[in-house]
Amino acid sequence: MKFLPKGDKIDFERLKQTLGETVDSGKERFGMNWAGKSDCFKTIQQPSIATLVPARDESVDFDTTENLFIEGDNLEVLKLLQKSYLGKVKMIYIDPPYNTGNDFIYPDNYSENLDTYLEYTGQIDGEGRKFSTNVDTDGRF
Repeated sequence: MKFLPKGDKIDFERLKQTLGETVDSGKERFGMNWAGKSDCFKTIQQPSIATLVPARDESVDFDTTENLFIEGDNLEVLKLLQKSYLGKVKMIYIDPPYNTGNDFIYPDNYSENLDTYLEYTGQIDGEGRKFSTNVDTDGRF
């Protein structure tokens, strides 16, 4: 892992994440914390064991196209592309779910009506009452 990504300046955030120790920088920072965060960074730092294999028979104009369509685990693919395409990629579209190895935990075929969706996602109860919206129309809260 590189700790000098910008010439001679050390990336202290990356260094702290790697070492797993708290370093007091003297200034509070915003951030996100979750259970397993340090394990997540260890996984990110592991080298990829995957290989990109062209599918010529599934391709359109394979020899002349300037685009790539890659199917695979998001993290593994990004690791493989990092060195070869650094600074050369205009856009990467990643279709969720991200880095889980699983499909969505909810059906996403959009065939339900709005009330069914709102109930399924916990925004209304079984009788159609909204949990997060003021239903009074008189302006009093």
